[in-house]
Parts: sequence; C-alpha cells; structure tokens
Amino acid sequence: EHLKTQIAYLKLDKSIQPILDVEPSEGNRYSVILSDQIIFNPGKALVSEENAKLIQHVGSFLTNAPMKVVVEGFSGHFQGNSEFNDSWQLSLERARKVADCLTSRADVNPRRITIMGYGEWKTASRARKLSMTAAGEWKPSDEVSPDVNNSNDRVTISVLLK
Repeated sequence: EHLKTQIAYLKLDKSIQPILDVEPSEGNRYSVILSDQIIFNPGKALVSEENAKLIQHVGSFLTNAPMKVVVEGFSGHFQGNSEFNDSWQLSLERARKVADCLTSRADVNPRRITIMGYGEWKTASRARKLSMTAAGEWKPSDEVSPDVNNSNDRVTISVLLK
C-alpha cells in the first residue's frame, strides 16, 4: 500500500511503466525504476535527443516529488577506447550525463540525485522484478513487457521508497 501511495504521488502516465525492485542484499531497499530504456551505443556516453526527451519526461514527474532519485549506469562488455579507461568510468559517465539532463531539462534538484556506475559487472536485467500493469497490479516484468531491449548499455532512473 505504501508503494502504491508513493507511485500515485508521482502521477505516472501510461508512457512510464514502473518496475518494483527489491534488493534483499542491500537491507531490503525498495525502489521503483521509472525508466530502464535509456539505451546507449556500445562504448559511448552520448545522450541522444530521443533519450533526452525520455529523461525530461520522466524528470517532469520528479521535479516536486519528495523521493530520492537514483541514476544507475551500466555497460556491456568493454572493448576499451581512447575516451574511457574501463567500463566503470563509462557507466558512471552515462549516469552523470543522465543526471545532468534531469537537472538541466527537468529542474530536478541535484541534491536529491545519487549517481552510480556498475560497469559490466552488474546487469540491469528485469529478473525477479515486478512491473505495474495498466490496471495497477504488480506482475513479473517479463509477463508485462517480454519484448524489452536487453542490452546492458543503459541507464536506469529509480526512486527510493525505503
């Protein structure tokens, strides 16, 4: 019920499909992933215009919301390039660019944002996560949207609920 109340506060529309993520290894941290579809080209951290519009749209729900915002960057297998030393640097730069977009385009207070970069060592998979259906019910993520892009070259935007 607490989660439903918090999500209702965000006034989510049908273009955002929230995903409930419970991390038992992190003290049962509850978070709701508002977007896991900010996809990057392999080895790059450039935010496309399409991604910028999505970030701005998600950010518009977060401007006045009281929750802590977590921006997590991931990367696929890192081949190495002249721009980044390793996958941690790449994933952290992706998260930083998305956080910058949230503050500049959606006026989200930077004091409420935490950025994290996991490199290639943690995946952004939807395994053991629940998605909210249009009816407001929680179902396993693969039942709600089985055709999701599974690339690990992405950033997720979440809010912490506990």
